[in-house]
Amino acid sequence: PVGVPDSRMNERECATDDAGECVITGLRPGRYAPECAYGGRVVADVEAERETTAVLVIPPGADVFGVVVDELDRPVPGAAIWLSFGPFRLIGSVVATSDALGTFRLDSIECAEGRRIAAQGVGCAPSDQVLIAAPPGARIDVRLRLTAVSGELDGIVHGHSGDAIA
Repeated sequence: PVGVPDSRMNERECATDDAGECVITGLRPGRYAPECAYGGRVVADVEAERETTAVLVIPPGADVFGVVVDELDRPVPGAAIWLSFGPFRLIGSVVATSDALGTFRLDSIECAEGRRIAAQGVGCAPSDQVLIAAPPGARIDVRLRLTAVSGELDGIVHGHSGDAIA
């Protein structure tokens, strides 16, 4: 719930069906603020043993047209397209996949301050995050470049006693 210290533990993701509906189960009673990756947010009070209905309206936004390419400007099919939630550079969601020509389209994206888009392809390092900003109804064209060089991070977590934590 909103304002609860462990509220990040209560985060859920769901995809809407063809009717635009999704059901989120297992919530403890409290106030929630569902939001959509494309924009929009609604506040809903969930009560114990009751179903709560909330209607989230996506505000008018800009249309994003993009292409994902590799270092040699070749299209990258199947790349995951990631969109940030507002100015939070580490918080976002995969919202699309590039097609066989490396292209993608996102309709009506709310371009809040600091909103960013990026791509990740199999076997490649992710693209840089690109700032997207435009008024509703505008067209934004982006080119997301992946690099073949990627790294790996391996480590061990130790407790205060120095023992590895399983």
